[in-house]
Amino acid sequence: VRTAFCISFVMTWCRNAGYWIVSRDSKTQKRRSLVMRLTVSRFTVAATDIMDMEGTATVIMATALTVTKTEKRGEHMIDLHTHLLPGLDDGARSWEEASEMAQTAAESGISVAAATCHANLPGRETSGLVREYRKRLEKLKELLKKYRTPLELVEGMEIMDGPELIRKLKRGDLLTINQTRYVLVEVLPDAPAWQVYRMLDHLLEEEYYPVLAHPERYRCVQKTPAHTKEWADMGCTLQIDKGSIFGRFGEAAMITAEYLLQRRLAHLAASDAHRADYRTMELAALRDFLGRHYGSECPELLLRENPGRILRGKAVIRL
Repeated sequence: VRTAFCISFVMTWCRNAGYWIVSRDSKTQKRRSLVMRLTVSRFTVAATDIMDMEGTATVIMATALTVTKTEKRGEHMIDLHTHLLPGLDDGARSWEEASEMAQTAAESGISVAAATCHANLPGRETSGLVREYRKRLEKLKELLKKYRTPLELVEGMEIMDGPELIRKLKRGDLLTINQTRYVLVEVLPDAPAWQVYRMLDHLLEEEYYPVLAHPERYRCVQKTPAHTKEWADMGCTLQIDKGSIFGRFGEAAMITAEYLLQRRLAHLAASDAHRADYRTMELAALRDFLGRHYGSECPELLLRENPGRILRGKAVIRL
């Protein structure tokens, strides 16, 4: 009776506050998405999962937090998909370029970035990668400290789907985002949709939270963009690339990115930066574009609120 009363009270409160929340029972693997409808101007949502010991019910407590007047919108953005570390993939080619990319990020309003190198591309050995990755991450942190670049770096990897994905995650050969259960994953551009469904299902079964990198660039999504709604409903978090929105990956990717934004299926946006002079970490133009075309709450959600939730291992807001 007490549980039923609490659920009823919370659901009523949330409706009145302008939010709708759907529960999720992870024990029985019934992965219904956590959905929130943000309708109150100048508000964000803080959510905490509270589940009883038997796993029979999950109550989501939501609290409305007013954005203070002294907080400038657009500052303290978070970029969770960058290729900052030199010598690990096709990203930064030198420490100088990595430092320049970081400086660009800080100047554009980014305060935190995940250095997500490609981790397990076909034919690449992952043995010893984490040790080398962390060594390079620490070196870049020292360089940024030396140059007084106000950018915090956290660890992560962009992980390709593969037969040993789960085993390597469990063994620590591949890294999650900021040591949470969130995993930045990708597939090859021409991968069939069923492969994405399978990958997401396997990750969710093992209680990892997949963040699917740039779905708008996959041909199966460009052909049938409705797949993204089903993936979001499964519990997947969808990350779109800055370059896709601005048409740098072709018209099909740009149209698909617009589809995701118009239907509020995108949960976060990122630079997917690779260079200091091309595919950069500059996000101010993206922030302004999203605010102009999709409302001021859009860049707040995609560039700060949801990325921040991922860093803390919390549920993202789904509109």
